[in-house]
Amino acid sequence: MNCPVFIKVAVAVVLGAAAASTAGAANFHPISSVTTSSTGDLWPVSNLIQGPGLGFANAEPHDQTGSGSSALWVTGAPGGFPSDYLAAAGVPVLVFDLGSDVALSEISVWGYSTTNANGVSRFSLRFATAAEGTENFGSSISISPAFNPMIGAISRQSFSFGQSVTARYVEMSCEDNFYSNGGNGPPPGGDRVGLGEVAFEVAAPPSGPLIDLPANVGLDLDGSVQTFDIPIGNLGGTEVLTVNRTSFTGVHAEAFSVFSAPASLAPGGNGSIEVSFNPTGLSGTISAGLLVQSTDPDAPTAVVGLSGFLHDPKLVVARSYDFGEFAAAEGAQSGSLAFSNAGGGRTLAVSDTSISGPDANHFTVTAAPSNLLPLTDGIISLSFDPLGEEGEFDAQLTITSNDAADSTAIVNLAARVGEVIPNSGVRINEFMASNGLTLSDGDGNSSDWIEIYNAGPGVADLTGWHLTDEADNLEKWRFPSTTTIPANGYLLVFASGQSSDDYIDAGGFLHTNFRLGTSGEYLALVESNGVTVVSEFGPTFPPQFNDVSYGTFQSGGSVSNLIGNSDAEVLIPTNGSLGNTWQVDSFTPGGDWISGTGQGVGYDIGQDYDQYITTDVESELRNRGTSAFIRLPFTMANASTVTALSFSFRYDDGFVAYLNGEEIANRNAPNLPAWDDVANGSVNENANTGTIDVSAFLGELQNGDNVFAIHGLNRSTGSSDFLIDVSLEASVTGSGPLSFGYLSSPTPGLPNSDSTTPGPVIQNVSHFPAQQPLAQEDIEVTAEVAPRLAAITTVNLVYRVDFGTEVVIPMTAGVGSYTATIPSSAYRSGDMVRWYVSAADADGNFGRAPAFLDRTGNNQSPEYFGTVVRNARLVSRLPIFQWFTQSEAAANTRSGTRASVYFDGRFYDNIFVRKRGGASNGNSQKFDFNKGDDLYINSELPSVGEINMNERGSDSSYVRQTLAFEAYEMAGNAACKSALWYMQLNGTFDRVGVFIEQVDEDFLDRNGYNSESDLYKFVQRSNLNPVFFDTVTGIEKKTGDKNDLTTVQNLVAGLNRRTSTARRRYVIDNLDLPQVVNYLAVRSITQDADDVRKNFYGYIDNRGDQRWRIFPWDKDWTFGVTGDGGTHLPHPFFGDEEHAKQNANQWNVLYDVL
Repeated sequence: MNCPVFIKVAVAVVLGAAAASTAGAANFHPISSVTTSSTGDLWPVSNLIQGPGLGFANAEPHDQTGSGSSALWVTGAPGGFPSDYLAAAGVPVLVFDLGSDVALSEISVWGYSTTNANGVSRFSLRFATAAEGTENFGSSISISPAFNPMIGAISRQSFSFGQSVTARYVEMSCEDNFYSNGGNGPPPGGDRVGLGEVAFEVAAPPSGPLIDLPANVGLDLDGSVQTFDIPIGNLGGTEVLTVNRTSFTGVHAEAFSVFSAPASLAPGGNGSIEVSFNPTGLSGTISAGLLVQSTDPDAPTAVVGLSGFLHDPKLVVARSYDFGEFAAAEGAQSGSLAFSNAGGGRTLAVSDTSISGPDANHFTVTAAPSNLLPLTDGIISLSFDPLGEEGEFDAQLTITSNDAADSTAIVNLAARVGEVIPNSGVRINEFMASNGLTLSDGDGNSSDWIEIYNAGPGVADLTGWHLTDEADNLEKWRFPSTTTIPANGYLLVFASGQSSDDYIDAGGFLHTNFRLGTSGEYLALVESNGVTVVSEFGPTFPPQFNDVSYGTFQSGGSVSNLIGNSDAEVLIPTNGSLGNTWQVDSFTPGGDWISGTGQGVGYDIGQDYDQYITTDVESELRNRGTSAFIRLPFTMANASTVTALSFSFRYDDGFVAYLNGEEIANRNAPNLPAWDDVANGSVNENANTGTIDVSAFLGELQNGDNVFAIHGLNRSTGSSDFLIDVSLEASVTGSGPLSFGYLSSPTPGLPNSDSTTPGPVIQNVSHFPAQQPLAQEDIEVTAEVAPRLAAITTVNLVYRVDFGTEVVIPMTAGVGSYTATIPSSAYRSGDMVRWYVSAADADGNFGRAPAFLDRTGNNQSPEYFGTVVRNARLVSRLPIFQWFTQSEAAANTRSGTRASVYFDGRFYDNIFVRKRGGASNGNSQKFDFNKGDDLYINSELPSVGEINMNERGSDSSYVRQTLAFEAYEMAGNAACKSALWYMQLNGTFDRVGVFIEQVDEDFLDRNGYNSESDLYKFVQRSNLNPVFFDTVTGIEKKTGDKNDLTTVQNLVAGLNRRTSTARRRYVIDNLDLPQVVNYLAVRSITQDADDVRKNFYGYIDNRGDQRWRIFPWDKDWTFGVTGDGGTHLPHPFFGDEEHAKQNANQWNVLYDVL
């Protein structure tokens, strides 16, 4: 498997329009009809299919012969003039019907040209056969014609498809347009879209037979005599392909033979060569070449590389064995560990079984076979003796054998005796190793966190105690003096990896010198002596997921949102006649109350709060009032069972909350607010959420009817937004013993919720073939499943092809694992195949892998495991990025959707994708991978959380963006990694995408900067002041507290000091001048037309040397794409006040000072 690399190349680029063929005989196929998605066309779409002699000349170069409206198609102008048609009405789509299936080779188009010219400047094509119909277009091709946008006669341009495409229907999407009024009109993009003529040329049949074979085939060798099918095809269109001879070459050629092969293949036909492999006398890596001699004139001898690892003998054993939990009085326990030899040819020789680890003296191997014949099973007999002790016991069993790939297999042994997790004293109660949006620390960062709970009795003094993530370094981080926790109290510690052991953030929270690993690691709380482990997760806690916490829970417990099914009742008061009567359950709302939906009440003239609002009150509240009375009625059958109560909220700008008339919480609100009061001030939108313990008000709950009431407050009548979104969660304590597990919802500083996975434990889910299966290969899925609270009753594999219906298959129990097979008949070449494993126990508890805990929110994780069936025709010298989404339309919106990605042999499920970029970026997306499941690109970028996949933008050559970033990097600047990738969407060609690394914490870490220092992005400003003149607009903070702009405010103040001497001194003292000067030199070389007021990042190492740097962004307006740069663009001081952009006099104060 080849890893994608970043190749530095020297490229000679001819800037401007791509060349298009205008000579040579053409064999046009007549078009039967054409339809369009546009409405109100000025001139009809039927004008595009007039044909030779009418629309274009019979003889080359087939110039357009019509004139005026009879020879042109053009849309209406739904946005009026001036406007951009695409922004007003979307992409117009034409569908051409050729009457029957035809082999096509190219398209010819004639441009649109008339007064107020509005022509197509980019379109894409998709094709469908008669059988597929217009609902199943595929094989996308993107084309950018080089029409001269000036008024005048337009000649034919032809674009080859690069291959023969068989289709009856051709879909043309007009993705971009230009406007020209004698060269003096507004920028590209007009109020209409038009074309002059369209014609399709019939492909000439291939001259002879054309063999189709895979270049390489990976073999899974198990030690037995096996056969493998090698696909073969004839891509020729007219002649039979004859297979003359097959043979083998290479180191292990003699081990292979051909069992059967087709003698010939008809044009377009497919078959397979059945190859047999005999492993006698062989081991290790096997390789050979299959030689196929045929009548293909261009490749009379084709070679298929065959390779695999002969895993024989093959030890198969579960990697964990749990004796379970039992009372000390039960004494010694015995157990049986099943294992097998999956090799088909050699005996497995077990030379040693030994036990090591902290509690090795409690475990014993009482019997074990020394040999296992091929394809047989065996038992290793074990015993465990607590020796009068209680607690949790762990050790490792090492099985040494002649398995060349796994000569020392390790099995983790575990047992629990007595009260394993004491429900008294101090313990690590909950932690989160992948904190996305759950909780911010006092610095505004989403650091990992650990919750310590004191179950009592009495106050716990943690002075000098330790937290650690290393079993061999129990004193890694030390609690400071006077650290105490009251009985039934909680202490939150952020695991942020600080360089200082005694760091305390602005919110007063402690921070450790280590972070938590999402893949699982050791975690312990240790007494001050540095030896006694009080609470631990070992040897490692299981894999963690984004915004999912892990900790202790009691079976039988539950957490429920008391108002989860309530619909809001809302009143915008016009006087104070109600007093406080509306806050109690006995109140009956009148006809002036709004009957809402759900618990989210508010409005937003933007989009930030749209996902939280279920009852919109903009027309009732905005410009009319500042208060909203909100009632959420609910009922309870037995209020006495609730042992804890928590209140979660998201608000803008203030509130007071009441439970059955009793005030329980308030934020940003005056005391005893009147009906027309306002919030105390504006809320920080990055700090307007919270969860608080309101268990002190448990006595207010009552059997029967209850009401949770909120007085919502806005800062002014004309405010742009208002929000109240709340939940009231009741905890019922379970009756079972404390256990560890994933929690249904994170509750930092509050009683833990119940477990979401109390059922069987599912781990080590694997599949074969391990990479991409061939279309004729089944997928075998294996999982290790172990009981947790009760015996396992069922284990199922649930699979899904693309976005089809889920199919359930029972999994078969084997030696330490369960197996099921997804049949190859369920999928085709290029399909995405996904699956999960579910298991149930005798008590009705369920387990699932992947866990997929958040199914609707912003903190999701993989829903399935998966792969993509290999497409032998999908070959490119570029890295291939395959992505799948159920809604292509949603993926091209700012709100986005979920998607799956297959890249470089790895599958990433249920990630987030959305449209990115400004007006010139077109079909560009941002892919946000789930935290803890980052994208692996190569060894240089092994862990990337977010990437940008740009369209070419204004760069017709596709290389400007990548070359520009490389130029910055070669000059010593930190710059985004960038490369061209081949993109495949839902199994068909999407585009050549420009991969651009995201400038974020990962970028800072990779370039040796402090990722906890301040990073700013400079974007489009809403006023005409130069950038760095103020901080009112055009600045987005990307790290830390997003609302704290102190560092950039200081920069602006320094750059605007009164005298040039003071400004010069400020720059010398506060900028990394060598870096900034290098940046400016490269922007001059690249002739960047678009980074004067935006499209760059500013970074200050405010935790280090306190100096500013600049990082580049958005580089399609470079190397000759002048955009709106104007006449000053070539000047080395472009962007200062003297050499400003002529477009709105744009300039940059920082450039000017330098």
